[in-house]
Amino acid sequence: KEIDINKTVFLDTETTGLAGGAGTYIFLVGVGYFEGDSLYHS
Repeated sequence: KEIDINKTVFLDTETTGLAGGAGTYIFLVGVGYFEGDSLYHS
């Protein structure tokens, strides 16, 4: 099954560690998406 890239949102997070649970915090979040041939991100 093909995926329509123009209907997809990409989410990237950076955390203080790989362990789950208390003490791990997200400190950076990025979001990206395509419109036509262009990639937009924040």
